[in-house]
Amino acid sequence: MRKSPAVRSENVVTRQHSAFKRLIGWTALLLGGWLIMAPSAVAQSLESLKDDSPWLSAEGPFPSSFDFRPSGSALPGEPAKFSTGSLTVYFVDVGQGDAQYIELPGGRNALIDGGPPNGKLAEFLARRGVTKIDHLVMTHPHLDHFGGLPSVFDSLQVGNFYDTMMDNAGTADDLVRAKAAAEPGIAISYPRPGDSLDWGQDVKVKVFSSCPDKQSAERARDVNACSIVLKLTHANASILFTGDAGESVEGRLVAEYGDELSADVLKVGHHGSATSSTSALLEKVRPRLAYIEVGAGNSYGHPRQTTLDRLLAAGAEIHRTDLEGTFTLTDHRPAPYTETGASAEKVAVGAGETAR
Repeated sequence: MRKSPAVRSENVVTRQHSAFKRLIGWTALLLGGWLIMAPSAVAQSLESLKDDSPWLSAEGPFPSSFDFRPSGSALPGEPAKFSTGSLTVYFVDVGQGDAQYIELPGGRNALIDGGPPNGKLAEFLARRGVTKIDHLVMTHPHLDHFGGLPSVFDSLQVGNFYDTMMDNAGTADDLVRAKAAAEPGIAISYPRPGDSLDWGQDVKVKVFSSCPDKQSAERARDVNACSIVLKLTHANASILFTGDAGESVEGRLVAEYGDELSADVLKVGHHGSATSSTSALLEKVRPRLAYIEVGAGNSYGHPRQTTLDRLLAAGAEIHRTDLEGTFTLTDHRPAPYTETGASAEKVAVGAGETAR
């Protein structure tokens, strides 16, 4: 007997319903199996990636615990940066001079030196919306390192000031120290070699060299030799800041601290002069990245080719402010920093790229 159209339609619907139920069943079965197998599969995938990506390798040049998430700390007009957002170092282009601005975990910050009195540091800090400096280090009293600091004290609140007892007569370092003394609520200290500075949780700062006792300079090299040299460690990676320390200081550091000088990143001493970044120091530091803060076309011939050659021989990737401008180091990953108008844009290295 031929079935009526209504019956045929009902059978089609029934078969479609059954097929749909079977599809749902197979989907649930597959999903359940994937959930059971996922932890093992993910673990195997990560293990395979370790062979190719230094970001995931405990033996690689960078920490293995990074969580690449948007930090949410972007400026207006600035794209979110993908990192833990916990520590960023800016090697600020101040011309022929030094200035490093550091954003620390927990919303705190630090500034090492202020460059010459040309307004570049003040402009950089204003563009970043900085209103306070928790930790300010004047490595030594040379104008190309402290010239921008008076404006910092005039415009911002400073919590801690770290200084040497080196008196460089005839310079304006007394002005900086007078402003520091007049700063309400400030703590002024003269760290000694071996001291640890409290810059917050998960950050270790050790002083390797300084001049905590009163002395006067007879030569420029005496002032450079009094540079505060310190090592900052965070998330199993570290940066060695050397001020203008030269070969005499470096030799002493190698003798006293040896392998403790090892660091992933080196702020190259004395703008890449021939008398800094000796082979003996580089053998102990073994930096993966080296930053030189130097002015374009400077009259000193910095950085010297012999120094660049030593850095390259040590396996360091070199970045220079005279060629690249301000450079950032976000959770130990290098990236250029460019400014357009009143906004800033940071371009981060992709998570799958290496820094070498």
